[in-house]
Amino acid sequence: MGREREAAQISTALKSARLVILTGPGGVGKTRLAEAIGAESSTEYPDGVVFIGLAESSDGDQLPYLVSTVLGMHPTSATPLQVVLEHLSHKRILLILDNCEHVVDAAAAFASAVICGEARVLATSRQSLAVPGEQVIRVPPLSLPADGGAAIPDVDAVRLFAERAATALPGFELT
Repeated sequence: MGREREAAQISTALKSARLVILTGPGGVGKTRLAEAIGAESSTEYPDGVVFIGLAESSDGDQLPYLVSTVLGMHPTSATPLQVVLEHLSHKRILLILDNCEHVVDAAAAFASAVICGEARVLATSRQSLAVPGEQVIRVPPLSLPADGGAAIPDVDAVRLFAERAATALPGFELT
């Protein structure tokens, strides 16, 4: 809702860049936007779209292990990063790394290693990963009503609020 321009920009960026990062303040909707892009573009990635949430992560060293687990692999002899890289080396897959700000350095190193193959990475973070070749797309807050502007129910931020309120409180109406 209200993110059509950003969604089109992200889809275009993923066609040419192996790493696209959505940046913006917390709560602005980066995760929902990344999930929507993943769902919409699933046919472009025959080997899948995989969501890896990093919100609970504080140890960047565990990132390759987390990804290998999400991909259903259980590294035994090689390091988790080597196993993941070997697994992804010839796959057309989209990895969504969500909330990279918790492990910026590890996410940057991981993304840098992964994008050497066919995989693409769509990341969300409050800041850039500073990886060469990344395409940064800023996700601004939804628009608010301007004085004398659009009718309040037609404003994206108000529509989203009303939708969420109706979900939480059946029968809710914007008045």
